[in-house]
Amino acid sequence: MYRYTTPTLPITIADLDFNDVDLFRIAIEQGQIEMLKVVEADDPSIDAQHKTIYVPLTQEETASFKDGMVQIQARIKFTNGSVLATNKVSLSVKDVLDEVII
Repeated sequence: MYRYTTPTLPITIADLDFNDVDLFRIAIEQGQIEMLKVVEADDPSIDAQHKTIYVPLTQEETASFKDGMVQIQARIKFTNGSVLATNKVSLSVKDVLDEVII
């Protein structure tokens, strides 16, 4: 992912039955910067057939990160009330030369 861009992060959770999910909480963290995206199970950004959540980020959000790595983790709340956490995944953040919101 590049800073000052608007990427959509595909988060695939292969071993999960999306039909049993109430909501997803996607946490993105780098040092003191913590970002949380809450996605309801019926949100159009969810592709249950391919077990993927598409999380869009704004220029302002990606600009808040520094060159390096971010950690991403999902917590899932199921319709029966139980909660599951995924493993953390690292994603590279790269700098850009033009550091202006356009």
